[in-house]
Amino acid sequence: MNQDDNWTPHSVIYLKSKHIAFEVIVLPLDPRSAEDTATACDCDLAQVLKTLLFVDPLGPVFVVAPGDRRVSSTKLAAFTKLKRLRMARAHEVLAHTGCPIGQVSPFSSLTAQWKLLDASIFSLNRVVIGSGKPSTLISLTKEALVSAWTGQVADIVE
Repeated sequence: MNQDDNWTPHSVIYLKSKHIAFEVIVLPLDPRSAEDTATACDCDLAQVLKTLLFVDPLGPVFVVAPGDRRVSSTKLAAFTKLKRLRMARAHEVLAHTGCPIGQVSPFSSLTAQWKLLDASIFSLNRVVIGSGKPSTLISLTKEALVSAWTGQVADIVE
């Protein structure tokens, strides 16, 4: 057993502190993509929420979107009014969230000015999110996710 097996992800601690109902899913292998996650969890790709980080000289932008959709850079720039947004590089994701790409949770400890949840998640009943820990996911209802969310909801996908 490696030392990482014994720690509790920040997202689990956060959700418990908010009395949010959720289920922890531990997979035998770390999924490499949203598609891998959907297959492992036996759910639609739309239900797998990806947590992405964009950066701008004025600060980071944290985005949560369905796994089957692309974030629209035009919509994102229009909503935030930031003109030089780009996807964060791996070292920037780690520096801002404490998690490597693919393990970032919507509840990673990030002090971003912008935290955006795409509005299309309201068409879903249940979602799967990263926990911040390898091979560990969180399943919860859209209502639970919205209840725990501390950012804004916006139409930001294509």
